[in-house]
Amino acid sequence: MPRLVTFLALAMLVPPATVCAATAPGATGPDAQAEPPVRATVVEQPVPGAVGPPDDSDAVPTRVAIVLENAYLRATIVPALGGRVVRLVHKPTGRHILAGGEETGGGAAFHFPRPESDLPPGDPDVSYRVIERPCGDVTVAMDRRFQQCAGPTAEHYSPLRLAALVTLRPESPVLEITGRIDNRLPVRYGFRLWYAARFPRERGASALLPAARVADAGLADVRLWPGPQAPAPEPPTEPETAGPLYGLGVAGDWAGIYDPHADANHLVLRPRHTGRGAMVDATGVGQGGDARVAVGSNVSPAHPGHFLQPFGAYVMPVRLAMVTGIGPVVWADEWMAVGMEQRSASTTLRLVGMQAPWLGRLVVRAGDQTDTMAVELRPDRPTVIRLRGRPERIRLTFMDAENEEVTTVTVPPAVKPLSDERLDALRDEIEPWTPMAMEVAGRHPPNGREGVSAAAKPLVEAGLKGDIAPLLAAARVFLRTEPPGSTRWQQVRGRLAFLASRGPHAADAHAAVALMLTMEAGGRCTETAGRHLEDTGHAMAGYYLGALSALATGNMIPGLRGLRRCAEQTPVIAMGLGDRALPGNERLHPAALQGAHWPRLLRAAVRLEIKQPGRAISVLDHLLREDPSRPEAVALLADAHARLAKKESPEAADHARQAQALREEADRLFEMNPQARRDLDALFEEARLGRWAGIPRP
Repeated sequence: MPRLVTFLALAMLVPPATVCAATAPGATGPDAQAEPPVRATVVEQPVPGAVGPPDDSDAVPTRVAIVLENAYLRATIVPALGGRVVRLVHKPTGRHILAGGEETGGGAAFHFPRPESDLPPGDPDVSYRVIERPCGDVTVAMDRRFQQCAGPTAEHYSPLRLAALVTLRPESPVLEITGRIDNRLPVRYGFRLWYAARFPRERGASALLPAARVADAGLADVRLWPGPQAPAPEPPTEPETAGPLYGLGVAGDWAGIYDPHADANHLVLRPRHTGRGAMVDATGVGQGGDARVAVGSNVSPAHPGHFLQPFGAYVMPVRLAMVTGIGPVVWADEWMAVGMEQRSASTTLRLVGMQAPWLGRLVVRAGDQTDTMAVELRPDRPTVIRLRGRPERIRLTFMDAENEEVTTVTVPPAVKPLSDERLDALRDEIEPWTPMAMEVAGRHPPNGREGVSAAAKPLVEAGLKGDIAPLLAAARVFLRTEPPGSTRWQQVRGRLAFLASRGPHAADAHAAVALMLTMEAGGRCTETAGRHLEDTGHAMAGYYLGALSALATGNMIPGLRGLRRCAEQTPVIAMGLGDRALPGNERLHPAALQGAHWPRLLRAAVRLEIKQPGRAISVLDHLLREDPSRPEAVALLADAHARLAKKESPEAADHARQAQALREEADRLFEMNPQARRDLDALFEEARLGRWAGIPRP
């Protein structure tokens, strides 16, 4: 069996106090600052390619860019481009991590609602805030709406909201980006979220994708992929490719490009349990030019996607980083990156930290040999571990100062080919488009809204024969596509009401009928709709419409009680489950996240209406800690502090100052994001009149 022989560049027994004394690259001496602050600079930049009026050559259009900088990274974010990171520089080497930031599809950005496009044409509705926290972190929090994308840009339309948070921490070598999708509707809604980065690609570069097989977007062309299960001293090379390749059965949290000349790994990191998709565009790899790497919520953009539950939320955390000095990575996650080199009689591991320097213990297991050592894991200098022999698998376990396990990884990871049965199941989810696929994707290519309604015709015909399941699917499609009260709308609603008390799905059927009746009445919950609400059971639509009905009649306490149920009982799992979802929806397991932003905002607005600003502040402060980008929450918080400022108390002056600052901030956000102001108006209409805003449509 191989015997461990280790040489650790930084392995030494270090007193715990040294953790606070770790210095950043370039800092020397005992007086060096332990945690250099993150600097945030807001600058006005000329819009690339734009020119001013003929009579005023100096009036070139400009846009806001925000530069975040610490000891390792300098990132430039443009909020008007949906939070795109247009430039990211690795300061220790001076190398640009991203490419083509000023070009269409350049830099790095979330692609939503279309997975192949990051920004609707002419989309102005993006607001931003710069949040500086006491710990030194700086976050650029951006809010985007898509309801205004109607008419010619309807393909970019969605009633869902996307928040993009870009965070840089002191001494951190990674740029953290978090995408959050919120559903403001009491019905489930489909989504697909992708994050794409464009990296420079030099001659001889290779792609990094921990998978055994890859395929095209439609999963028709499947081929073997030289995954990291058999690393070599030289970086692996790709097979000939003709376009983007999507990993099948991805076994790691990273994807990227490795440049052997600079020994640089350009990486996109994400937890694979929250984002199943990983893509590398390896067309012409090794020939120079740029490369695209993307991670997403589903296996490929051709997949219809997943359900977002009523008032639910989905979060995708992503990290951009560059790792040098360890060769091509065989493992990378939020804690560390590992390079591995095997020769005839030895194996060398090189470990680099992906967070600020930290101390702990490392347990190395290779075969029947185990060794434990103290290490300082740093992002700027690799820890080197040398082993005799060529062990097939090496297990690394990191323990913190309290001897608690932080992470355990096995290198190289065991990459298993996706089974043929699983592959066939994925293909069935893509083609043909089932009723659930239509509901998830929201459109039926290539005919848009009309195509969805036409495709729902056989569902209606099946429902007329007495089958409630396809009729319920048709109702869910029509709720988003048909004009309320149209002939087909009434046909589906009438038949569904007849079948609601007969057999399975009764609660969902009653809820769908109540929603359709309320939309026909312009948002008012009619007496007939109320009778259906009595039979909705635990359906979220029943709780919500019941709460609005109480608010409409001035019964504020029952209304608040119903909204609290919506907030507390919103599922933390983002997708539909069981027989009411595509198989892929069950496999996606996002981070447990209590969404319910809309009913929580509505509760705060109702608290203001009944003169309870203190309780409204409690709700809003908690919501803004979860998501600081929300303009409506800022505006409501300003109103709450203004009401408290009118009361005679020692804190009145402080409330007045806060109200003034928050009001100015809200006005600035609404100027950038007009759709957010319209959403706030709809929120007040629901709070004051109990009139539901309905399900918006393109």
